[in-house]
Amino acid sequence: MKTIDLHVHSNASDGSYEPATLTGLAIEAGLSAYALTDHDNTNGIKEAQDASFDGDRQLIEVIPGVEISSGYKGRDIHILGLYIDPENQKLNEALALTRKRRDERNHKMVERLNKDGYIFDYDELLFGNPSTIITRGHFSRLLVEKGYARDRADSFARFLNKESRYFVQREYINFEETVKLIHDAGGICILAHPLLYNYNVRQIDELVKSFKDCSGDGIEAIYSSNKADDEHFVRSLASKYDLIISGGTDFHGACKPDLKIGTGKGNMSIPYEILENIKFRLNKLN
Repeated sequence: MKTIDLHVHSNASDGSYEPATLTGLAIEAGLSAYALTDHDNTNGIKEAQDASFDGDRQLIEVIPGVEISSGYKGRDIHILGLYIDPENQKLNEALALTRKRRDERNHKMVERLNKDGYIFDYDELLFGNPSTIITRGHFSRLLVEKGYARDRADSFARFLNKESRYFVQREYINFEETVKLIHDAGGICILAHPLLYNYNVRQIDELVKSFKDCSGDGIEAIYSSNKADDEHFVRSLASKYDLIISGGTDFHGACKPDLKIGTGKGNMSIPYEILENIKFRLNKLN
């Protein structure tokens, strides 16, 4: 069976692998396609796509994507754009503004941490890649490496969650604008990991309805952290609101070492049929 992975990160955001290396890993994993969906930037797409060819022969389809932080009722909700044009001017202008706001937030968080004795330089968060987009994942990795936190879970519990004294909120692009940016860039919009936002069942339903009302296209039902009936529940929401299904591991490399590209924690298998349905919907949009 042909399989895919539609949610993957490189070191252009908070993953640990270079884009070309990711393509090699995806090929080794036997995937037919994967989507590079870095946070708020498209910088790694060309490198990842170039690595998909052996001469004139394409070994794997590398889908140009992005993961955009979008504002919803004061929350940071993530929307994936698949098959976007990475050179689209309006999209890149909006992403540049998002990165600027993120950078300003990050500097303030560093100041707060340093003030309480958790000392590091801002440049350490880059982990040797000056073009990376710094996320809370970078903070987590550094806090663990310096011994301030035991592991990723501990770093978020004590330093990086939204109730922490070190967390700084930032301004986000709203749902409607995010969906329009992705559509105008030729892409399709997927609500990422809907069960990770600490909402109850009613709130999740309201979130999905709001996304659909803004012309969202699909929802990530197959996901690495799913348990028990999670996938069935998300699929039922997709059916209720006429959304297509997507699936991805949210692979980050060493930043999330328990996940493997294509298979997540070892038990995932995202069938190629998912991508065929996405392409069908995309053709109807465009």
